[in-house]
Amino acid sequence: MSIAIHGRAEGADRRNAEFRKSIVLGSTQSGWGGGEVYLMALAKGLRDRGADVHFVARSNGSLHDNAVDEGFPVRTLDWKGRNPFQLWGLRRWLCRESFSIVHCNDSHCLTGLGVAAKGIGGLSVIGIRHTMFPIRSVFKYSRVADRVICVSHAVADACRQRGVMADKLSVIHAAISRPNVSSDYVAGLRCELLPDASHKLIVAVGNLLECKGHEALIRSAHRLKQDGLKVRTVIAGEGDQREHLESLIRELGLNDDVRLLGFRNDAESLIAAADVVAHPSYNEGLCLTVAAAMMLRRPIVSTAVGGLRDVLGIDPRMQSDGPYACVFEAGDESSLSNALHNQLADPTNAESLDDACQFAINRFTTARMVDATIGLYSELRQPKVRAA
Repeated sequence: MSIAIHGRAEGADRRNAEFRKSIVLGSTQSGWGGGEVYLMALAKGLRDRGADVHFVARSNGSLHDNAVDEGFPVRTLDWKGRNPFQLWGLRRWLCRESFSIVHCNDSHCLTGLGVAAKGIGGLSVIGIRHTMFPIRSVFKYSRVADRVICVSHAVADACRQRGVMADKLSVIHAAISRPNVSSDYVAGLRCELLPDASHKLIVAVGNLLECKGHEALIRSAHRLKQDGLKVRTVIAGEGDQREHLESLIRELGLNDDVRLLGFRNDAESLIAAADVVAHPSYNEGLCLTVAAAMMLRRPIVSTAVGGLRDVLGIDPRMQSDGPYACVFEAGDESSLSNALHNQLADPTNAESLDDACQFAINRFTTARMVDATIGLYSELRQPKVRAA
């Protein structure tokens, strides 16, 4: 069987007009990351289309606080696992409120909220896979979830290879709102980050994790310096690799050439300020940072691992004219350095940047994601026809 691919199709407006369902969106994560950004964007889109949206979230988590601030009703979930009293309380609540969809945003949520919802008449359970990391419990995604949303074709392929049946999987790309940045603010960032107008700016945005490949980027910055290029590299994000990366920057004598900016609320403006956006990741479920760079018409140097093949229009199932970036092999510092050097010296032409922008807008904006998700919800709510 083939994996279902959901996008904005004919009839989406009609489905939206008819969509008046009660949805539960659940997460057990305490922090605020890409998964939580996705869930909040989905919640707002569903509410705008007439759905009654509730959250189940950890009482001490960022999602809980943001959901309350946005005016969503929130039921607190105080632990990740299999507390039978909590599960029973969730099940009674789900039965009483007559929800139609339970959408579990992480594996632990599927264990808790998903299990509590399983078997309730008229209630469908959705799981989602955001990453390429191997599924630990195939049973949860095969038996607890009625359908599993995969944020890219690569994630769907990884699920299928682990034993989840293809007819359980639906590809719905995660998405962002089209970036809207101030040109004055972007110009100010360049003045703040660059020592003078003769320098070029390389920007990377991503958590400081080993799989993001920032060590290779820093070593490439060292090569560019040795080649005599006037370049400053900035990396926005936090993570457990900070100490190691800071040590590497000192070791290579790059204190004036590479800056770790930490977590930033202005990541899209940083991207817009870049002469080149670098994304040297070893592992990606999708990567909306690169999609944002495409929408902002910035030259990109990137690997093509995992779901990046969808974002860059390389996977043939995207039916596009990619790649929409200068692609290099993950971990190949020499190729990364050469690609950055070439982009700084001779940037991608305006026509190619326009093509990349249009592709990203057509495939990775929030409205399309919400429409596709409503389409999946509606499909699951259709009566099942028994074979003769």
